Amino acid sequence: IAAFVLTGLLAIALSPLETHLKVAESNSHVPAYYLVYAVLLSATTAINEEVIVNGYFLTRLSQLGWTRWSAFALSFAVRESYHIYYGIAFLMTMPVGYLLTRSFQKRGRLARPVLVHFGYDTILLSVAVLTS
Repeated sequence: IAAFVLTGLLAIALSPLETHLKVAESNSHVPAYYLVYAVLLSATTAINEEVIVNGYFLTRLSQLGWTRWSAFALSFAVRESYHIYYGIAFLMTMPVGYLLTRSFQKRGRLARPVLVHFGYDTILLSVAVLTS
């Protein structure tokens, strides 16, 4: 819930930029059965990102003697780097990325980050499909 609230606040703060950044309007409609694709894509993304960025990367940095915060900073930077293609919207990935990384660091388990990431992406992609 905190990730959605923080993302919403960022969206409101950045909404004045939206009118300046639009290139073209599209009237294309995506079929509702694309929801299945959205759910599968969300699951694939959540599992891959959390296993690699948290499960492997943070664990390996810890084994190499990195401090908790330096490992977090590098992991967070890597996580955000592959969302840059979103443009200014990549800022919206920061709250959830922070919370997922900190959750793994505190508990050392991947279940919560994977499930939260999956739920977050599923909701966003489902809204995108249903509103297009």
